[in-house]
Amino acid sequence: MADWLLTSFHNPHKPLASLSLLVSDAVPTAYRPLRPDGAAAIVPLPATLANVKQAARHWTDRVGTHQDNLAVFYFCGHGASLGQQAALLLEDFGEPGADFEAAVDLDILRGTMRNSRAIQQVYLLDCCRTSADDFYRNEPSLGSRVVSVASFQRGHSIPPQQFVLFPTIDGEEAFGIRDRVSAFTSSMIDAMSFAAADGATGVWRTTTGSLLSAVDLLVRHRVPEPLTKRSKPNALDATSFDFNVIDEPTVARSFVTISDLGLWGQVRISCHDLDGGGPPRVADSADTASATCCAFELPEGRWRFEGSLPASPPTIRHHERMLRVPVAYVTLEVGP
Repeated sequence: MADWLLTSFHNPHKPLASLSLLVSDAVPTAYRPLRPDGAAAIVPLPATLANVKQAARHWTDRVGTHQDNLAVFYFCGHGASLGQQAALLLEDFGEPGADFEAAVDLDILRGTMRNSRAIQQVYLLDCCRTSADDFYRNEPSLGSRVVSVASFQRGHSIPPQQFVLFPTIDGEEAFGIRDRVSAFTSSMIDAMSFAAADGATGVWRTTTGSLLSAVDLLVRHRVPEPLTKRSKPNALDATSFDFNVIDEPTVARSFVTISDLGLWGQVRISCHDLDGGGPPRVADSADTASATCCAFELPEGRWRFEGSLPASPPTIRHHERMLRVPVAYVTLEVGP
């Protein structure tokens, strides 16, 4: 996500001004920002409660300098839910004597940030929302306050616009693959980069309003079908405003999967250009970096998608369609 913000985020009215990064890992690892100016590598501080409080205070100070600033908060890790409350668990969560303190109380964070001068705020939360009722029995709140912003600091009366995106419904686990970028974050990056973009106004814009539907479609092609009812992206306070601008797309990023994922890993996907001809584009599902789909960059036009198995039955029905930028989703039906 840090790489994407540094290299791909483009908002002509709200350019990236600062980036703060905290990472908890078994072995602290240096991060070299992907910048053309040759920025030096840094070792991010661990995401302990003390470090998060300090970073969050500096963040609120920066975004609160002007009402037209855009605040972005991204969290990837463990999460817990108690009714409609949510907590983001930090590195030192569960320390004896302070068992419940090292967590960010999301409701307090969002409520406090409504006092920020910055009108537009985005919260991208890649974490589970598993039930914590028993764990938090008799506890009045889920976590700690990490920022304090007084209402008189706003300096204007324009209502705040908050967009909060979760990877799963309340009480459920998110889907992840060990040592790989999660399906949700991969889908968010693809959505912000191309899948959620709309060129209807002549400028290819991604809005917060378009992010939810694009992320939902991408997750459905990356998460095993039995889990899609739980790993269901959803948004709170889904206010729509411009987030990112991309160059005019020249290809349709095409995600191809099959209806019976029990056969995934055996199928070979091929894409045939019915207008321009040429050799087919081919991918083996066993080699794809995605869990349940193959991705292609294809020119606009008529294409036929086919899937083949080492033996049949079953068979995979081909599918023909027109492709249009910026994205296309194809599911090949498996039959007897």
